Amino acid sequence: MIQGHTLSVLLRAEYQTSVVFGLWLYLRGLTSCAFLMLAGFSFAVATDRHWDDYLRMTPRLRRRLVRFGAYFLLGYAMRIPIRPLTDISRTTAEQWQAFGAVDILQLVAVTLAMLQGILWLAGTRRRLAVGALAATGAVVLLTPTVWTVKWTSTLPLFVASYFSMATGSLFPVFPWAAYILFGAALGSWFVIARRRDGAFDASRPFFVTGGLMFTAGVFLSMVPLQPLGPTEFWTTSPNLFLAKAGAVLVFLSGAIRLTRSWTSTPKISTVLSRESLTIYYVHVAILYGSIWNQGLNQIIGPRLPLLPTLGWVTFLV
Repeated sequence: MIQGHTLSVLLRAEYQTSVVFGLWLYLRGLTSCAFLMLAGFSFAVATDRHWDDYLRMTPRLRRRLVRFGAYFLLGYAMRIPIRPLTDISRTTAEQWQAFGAVDILQLVAVTLAMLQGILWLAGTRRRLAVGALAATGAVVLLTPTVWTVKWTSTLPLFVASYFSMATGSLFPVFPWAAYILFGAALGSWFVIARRRDGAFDASRPFFVTGGLMFTAGVFLSMVPLQPLGPTEFWTTSPNLFLAKAGAVLVFLSGAIRLTRSWTSTPKISTVLSRESLTIYYVHVAILYGSIWNQGLNQIIGPRLPLLPTLGWVTFLV
């Protein structure tokens, strides 16, 4: 995530036209998908450890909901349109629209809250898996239709922004919530398998499932049938979800196989995983800037050759 954003902000344009850069760009696109799928997976695993506490209003559940609320507010704090806040009345319509755009933090908060609702309705681990998978399918299949609706004509801007990219949202619920929901379905399945079999190696099923999904996504994108109506592969097509989620599963299967001999998780990995959203917030502010600070995008911009850019990548990491 950090190296992807850094290269995008600082690398000179002439380096961004090669075949190698195109391949890197595709792989970079998988970063957000992996980030979201693992957020859903983590939700399922964390819920399993304290299952009963998350089925009713307990201190543990309240802390979870407060954390979701913090992600939600932090997402909007990154987009505050004007300062000082006492001058908020001078905000233009364009600035309000940019402020209301949905980024990854709001998406994570809203979708995890949705999963908590599915958990309450499900009541069991198996039903949670089924419910999350059904919600995944619904989001993926409804995306082409949802994107054709002009939501701002019937809903407030801040609500309409969650449905599509029409108002400038980077991570609207349709289709991006599908990755979190699918991750939760996988996490629930993993929990069930681990409870049934004890030690459980998910590398093979992840590889097979991911390979089949990726192949299906690529193959179906080449078939001249569009049962859901006209779709754009890189935005609204369900085939894109199959290809990206499948590729992430294949990479995760490799990561599981490479680390299967580890007897414990390195402390740095644990810390980074727990603070991943904080890292997201901080590195975005450093690179892109905000209403509160200038970022490297404003100070340097995309003017650097490859080696100095890689130096900045190393520094930021």
